[in-house]
Amino acid sequence: MKKGPMQPLTHWFCDTCGEAISLTPSDTGWIEWLELDTGKPREFRICHNGRCARHNRKPECCDLDLSHFAGPTGKAYLLSMLYAGPTIDWHGPQLERLPEMISFTELFRRLHIPYYEEARIYFDEARGDGFFEGDNEFTIYSQPNLIKIIEQYKTG
Repeated sequence: MKKGPMQPLTHWFCDTCGEAISLTPSDTGWIEWLELDTGKPREFRICHNGRCARHNRKPECCDLDLSHFAGPTGKAYLLSMLYAGPTIDWHGPQLERLPEMISFTELFRRLHIPYYEEARIYFDEARGDGFFEGDNEFTIYSQPNLIKIIEQYKTG
């Protein structure tokens, strides 16, 4: 028996152990990343704080509680990593600080596109089955498409 999708944007999966992480105060969801000397963020990860952290022993490690990145405030925080906005005059140096885009974009999708976090678990299997044939880079991440992936590939 197949189950439907989880409530979106409330649970994420740890990049280390694969177990669910929620925004409840008792959970220990964490975002960690590395920053080069230029302040360029890279290698973003969602994990349990402590036991599943992988960057924490590296001097260039940065990390914050997952709740800093969730919801509208989280979007604002993440977008400020891309561009601090017109109120800060960082035109030259700001370009050097742009995050590594593949890792950053994946984190943004995981945190802010409903159903993406759960559906991405099945992407390899769906790709192998030809599920994405005819889709473009936008329709792949539409909510109806992500829900269809979950419903088709999630097993009871």
